[in-house]
Amino acid sequence: MRRSILIVIALTAKGFLHRHLLEKGNPVTALSLSVCNFRDFSGGIDYRERLRSGLHSIKLNDALTLFCDMAESRPLPSIVDFSRLLIAIAKLKKYEAVISLFRHIEILGISYDLYSFSTLIDCFCRCSRLSLALSCLGKMMKLGFDPSIVTFGSLVNGFCHVNRIQEAMSLVDQIVGLGYEPNVVIYNTIIVSLCENRQVDTALDVLKHMEKMGIRPDVVTYNSLITRLFHSGKWGVTARILSDMMRMGINPDVITFSAMIDVYGKEGQLLEAKKQFNEMIQSDL
Repeated sequence: MRRSILIVIALTAKGFLHRHLLEKGNPVTALSLSVCNFRDFSGGIDYRERLRSGLHSIKLNDALTLFCDMAESRPLPSIVDFSRLLIAIAKLKKYEAVISLFRHIEILGISYDLYSFSTLIDCFCRCSRLSLALSCLGKMMKLGFDPSIVTFGSLVNGFCHVNRIQEAMSLVDQIVGLGYEPNVVIYNTIIVSLCENRQVDTALDVLKHMEKMGIRPDVVTYNSLITRLFHSGKWGVTARILSDMMRMGINPDVITFSAMIDVYGKEGQLLEAKKQFNEMIQSDL
């Protein structure tokens, strides 16, 4: 099964780079799963110079060109250099491309490090390919790498993304059992998903749990709860949550006020809606 999965990934990588070649007007025969013969794209600029110049504004076609130049370079670049490029591609939300290119790196004989494993797992999760994400986690741990809380956060987000919220909550319990301390981002991921699925009572239980664990909620936590509580008509609970928020020194932001104005308007409480709007203006939000 694992072998068949790897073959699929390899073929995906080949197909993706193949399409890139066709778009650039290059012959299909230029592509190899072991070497990308694209030096004519480089314009004589060494890949190290392009990495040093920064990748924050790189476009996908340019990123693929750079990847192929790097794959052709000898000696091969380190996994750190490849990961820098692939993270830049991930920021473009081209997660399938990143998965394919990581497989190409593996075929080149370059071993992953902790950071590259974490990036690959995150991309699998964002593509809702959780079985591959978990398989990658297993391989990572088998090779002696301890996953970070960020890696676990990606998995929690992946489960929530496909509405497998109970499994996400179970994973958090397992994380705690392994000695990790889930952060507010992980708990927010679950609370947001629960609120989006109208499970606000369970979300409130998660809030109590995270507070018991010593995790301080932030404005994202409260905004998710307040928005859903308002829409559920639970005015008393909403008032208590708002009071707790203010007591902890967390000021409402534009999302908080927008939720209140929206609900008050729909309930016909126009004076209250206007009051909240004026408060938002006075807060310079």
